Order: sequence, then C-alpha cells, then structure tokens
Amino acid sequence: MMSTAQLRSYRSPVGVSVMAIVARMKATFEARRQWEAKSMERFRREMKHRRVVAFPATHGVFLTGPDRTEREMITFLLHS
Repeated sequence: MMSTAQLRSYRSPVGVSVMAIVARMKATFEARRQWEAKSMERFRREMKHRRVVAFPATHGVFLTGPDRTEREMITFLLHS
C-alpha cells in the first residue's frame, strides 16, 4: 500500500497525478449532486400533485430496502 506522500507524487501511466484525478472526481460528483438537486426542485415545482421519494442508496436500492421500494413503487403505479 502506498503512503500519502507516495500517492501525492504518483503519476498514472498517462502522466496524470493521482491528486488531479481525485480533484476531477470530486468536481464531477459535486456537479452531479447539484444537477440532481436542481432536477428534484424543478420536478417539485412543475408537478404540483406529485412527490419525490428520496432513498439513501444508489441504483441497488431494491436490494438494501426491498419493502420500502416495493411499497413506494406500488403507491406510484396505483396513483399514476
């Protein structure tokens, strides 16, 4: 395992530093988070009679919370 100092000075095979890659990843995640927040806000604003259900998970939410996922999907389908 590399030390922090080694990671900071390491360059990938294409010559990009690990720190540059990490900075780019953080910027990408932050941009996505902002886009998601704006999208949910727009949905809430434009779809007055709908609701946003947020799960603390990624695309595998049906594996981590199957009961809630099923309940929310049935509610959505019955009221669509």
